[in-house]
Amino acid sequence: MDNVERALSLIKKGAPIAGAAVGSAIGFMTGNAGGAAFGGGLGATLATVIEDTAARVLSRREQIRVGGTAAYAIEFIRERLDAGDVQREDGFFENQEFGASAADEILDGVLLKAKAGHEERKARFYGKFFSNVAFDSSCSRSEANYHLHLLDRLTYS
Repeated sequence: MDNVERALSLIKKGAPIAGAAVGSAIGFMTGNAGGAAFGGGLGATLATVIEDTAARVLSRREQIRVGGTAAYAIEFIRERLDAGDVQREDGFFENQEFGASAADEILDGVLLKAKAGHEERKARFYGKFFSNVAFDSSCSRSEANYHLHLLDRLTYS
């Protein structure tokens, strides 16, 4: 199984949490079912980080939480793009000299928080969080990390 298939398989495993968002996310990522494949930095971030996460050893419940979170993030990004919003163009998606882009770091953090968390209903909020950061250039890398830490500490209710 190649990396893309592994990433799509992980997203599919999020169906118990994300439901219909899974099919929409897969269609949008692959360009099928009326979707359009992601382009630019946003597409590269999603593909790279989800593929990397899928390559990790995850329990069945972790796969469900991570897959659901990824599906929600993609679904919310699709909605933003359909509404005419434009992804950040402030270098957020560009690799830094020391490695990963800020977007890679934040999405990896989001998926790790979803993996480690026990409140599966928070997957939707993690996905929404990443989609908002991906379009809001007023949110710096450090602010996004801080807000992700706060989000992780909150309970679902």
